Parts: sequence; C-alpha cells; structure tokens
Amino acid sequence: MRKFVGFLLLLTVLWLLGSLFFPTGLQLRESVNIFNNKKVVIQQLQQLKTFGEWLAKEEGRIVRENTEAIYWSENNRNWKASFRNGGEEGTLLLRIQNTETKENYNAVISFQGVAEKNTRVSVAITSEQHTLNPLRRYGYYWSKKSAILKLKEALQFVKQKCEAIHFERFHLTNPKIVAKNDLAFCLSRNVRTVDLQRNKEEKIDSLL
Repeated sequence: MRKFVGFLLLLTVLWLLGSLFFPTGLQLRESVNIFNNKKVVIQQLQQLKTFGEWLAKEEGRIVRENTEAIYWSENNRNWKASFRNGGEEGTLLLRIQNTETKENYNAVISFQGVAEKNTRVSVAITSEQHTLNPLRRYGYYWSKKSAILKLKEALQFVKQKCEAIHFERFHLTNPKIVAKNDLAFCLSRNVRTVDLQRNKEEKIDSLL
C-alpha cells in the first residue's frame, strides 16, 4: 500500500514539474490564435496562387534547423512534427497541386507553444515522393507578430504555376484547444479545392 501511495505521489510531482516546463492547452492555444484574424488568413491564402520555379532548383535541399523531423504517422494517419526540446504541437497541412504537371506537394505548418505569449512556427514544403525530407524550411519565430510575418513570407514562395489549393487535413495533437471560430475547426469541416484565379476573396471567405 505504501509503495502504491508513493507511486501516486511521484506521478503528482512529475505532473507538476511537467506543467512548469511544457505548454498547457491554454498556452498552446496562443500559437493557434495567429489564424483567428480573418483578413490576415485571406491575405495569406491569396498568396498561395502558384507553385514557384525554385522547386526544381531546391528539391534536394534539406534544412533541419531546430526541428528534428516532420513526418507522416501511419498509426495516427496524420502529419506530426517532432521537436528536439519536446512540447505539444499542432500541424496544418496544405496539399498544393501544380495544375500543369498534376504534381502534388505538401506545405506543413507546425506550431509549438512554449509560453503564454510565445509561439514557435516551423514551415516546410515536401513533395509526395519525399515526405521525410523538407524541400524548404522556415525556422522558429518567437513573437506572435513575427510569426505572422514569417508565415506570410513562407506562403509567398508558393507561386507562379499553381491555380488551386486543396486543404487535405488539419490535425492538432490536443483537440481540446480548437474552438468553433478557429480556422482549424473550419478547415476540418471544409475539405475542398479553392480556385484562387476566380472570385478569390468570395471563395476563400466561404471556406472560412
């Protein structure tokens, strides 16, 4: 009986220590809230008009930076981001198709909330044939303002040849933090293709 009580006390202590060093659902929500500004989201999506010629030049480039890996989990059937220093993460996957070649690419945008006012953002582009190796990676940005700016910058390089974006799936490790007004919730219910060449704002607005 004493061993059992001691084990429970140990678990309690570990849980309290973990709550100090790892993000809670409330803290992680800060990293998702950068998408709540509807106008900002529309501006970001409008920049995803075409795919860029740099793909041919940079397909073999792998930049790891501070992220250990972005990978497809067969068990969970979703994309996951593994961070060297741990923590919970959310992953937004945009499946982008080059309408001329019909090639598919995945833009993986991952978030990690470290503190209530801080956000880590990692963006990677992968081809379906090379899902383990990012073609291009943007690193971490601590403030919410710089996270939005760098996210815009990351989305800008998807340009020139792609006329449609297909929102394939949205996954969050902690579904409790998804509110009805979040883009995450909307995307999970609206898996569809958006034609950005015609009625851009109306179609994107209806998606959100």
